[in-house]
Amino acid sequence: MIYTEWMSEDQEQKTRLPLRGEAFLVPLPDGRYGVCRVIRESSPEETREFGIGCVLVAATPWIGVNTPELAEPLLRQILFLKHHKWENTPAVQWVQYPLPPDFSRIGIIQPSRQEEALVCRSLGGWYIAHQVYDQWRWDNDRGSVLQEEEAERLEKETRRPEGNETKQPRRSLTSIRSTQILPHWEGTVPGAVLDMTRKIINLTLDKLIEMPPDAPAQEKISLMYRCADGLNRLHEEYNWFDETSQREDLNELMVHMLEACDLDESFNLPEIG
Repeated sequence: MIYTEWMSEDQEQKTRLPLRGEAFLVPLPDGRYGVCRVIRESSPEETREFGIGCVLVAATPWIGVNTPELAEPLLRQILFLKHHKWENTPAVQWVQYPLPPDFSRIGIIQPSRQEEALVCRSLGGWYIAHQVYDQWRWDNDRGSVLQEEEAERLEKETRRPEGNETKQPRRSLTSIRSTQILPHWEGTVPGAVLDMTRKIINLTLDKLIEMPPDAPAQEKISLMYRCADGLNRLHEEYNWFDETSQREDLNELMVHMLEACDLDESFNLPEIG
């Protein structure tokens, strides 16, 4: 099951990952494209540390409507994230998953020595390649972004059950981990789906709890993205999180986990389901 690959330290790599220097055209939500490229493959030491072979992927600041020429200078730059809570952070991430089917290879762009020397502790999915869209909107249409986020917040408020108007106190990661996850799902969700859902969430909580208090926010959010990615892959296989209440349960739980990490919803985790 591909959504559990990141959990197992001895999981065999079964799918070929892209090679060093390969560049890919990435479809964006508004019909335009971005480009990401592979900086390098994980070293034997890094592979042992991550428990699986990975490639270091960088998003570029290029965005456009047609496939760019490989000589385009922006393809040789790395995007720096400044939207929401990002603080001029390079958009690079270790990726262990196979290439998404809608990504198109455009050629080889050899990474520089400086790029190959980049230190990255973040392990996650190909969502890093879509960050150029979020950054472009933040730079060029921030008002609409903030309005959409406020509308989403208000919609969540209106969906809150009566008698639950008061915001629940923030819980710690240990508190969340010590309680049964989604107990009200028992009897309504297939046992295998519920067991795997709990496993993904609990393993994420365990990894977050193991982090030192001063761990960078990027490392925490990387784990949260991997958790969301795992849950969505579970949904794709079983097609079970179709009930609005189930999606809301999972997304609310993710918000509680973000808050317990001293993060907030501005990091834009993928919606579950």
